[in-house]
Amino acid sequence: MKKLYKYTGCGLDYIYLSNGYEIKDTPFGEGVTIHDLDGLHRTIMTDLIENKPNWTNTELRFVRKELGMTQKTLGMFVSRDAQTVALWEKGKQTVPEEATNIIRGIYLSRENGSVKLEEMLTRINDLDRQINHLKKKIAFESDANGWHTTKAA
Repeated sequence: MKKLYKYTGCGLDYIYLSNGYEIKDTPFGEGVTIHDLDGLHRTIMTDLIENKPNWTNTELRFVRKELGMTQKTLGMFVSRDAQTVALWEKGKQTVPEEATNIIRGIYLSRENGSVKLEEMLTRINDLDRQINHLKKKIAFESDANGWHTTKAA
């Protein structure tokens, strides 16, 4: 029976492999080859998405990197700035449940071959930013073509 190998290459300190790896002697010391590393990371990601209700800072960092997102991009999807995401990843603030739920939705929509959720979230965030730049008064007027917005005085 092989000894369990503690795999820390993903940034999570509790991942152990019972097989799927080889330990080799190299001129620089002991080295490890992980078979199907992408598959391993997908499996870790799926386990976090489906089985872990609250993520730690290191789990969030792993998920973000696996999604190929920067802190800024992730922040836009969850209506936070990059600095807030950095605080979550440093463990200075807990990751809000609503943020993890949005991230879960993004991952699952990608796995199902659809990025519609990401497109919808991007559009909502774009609208939120536009609203912040609008004047407080919005005027509407009616003409022969129906109702439409007009600039308020």
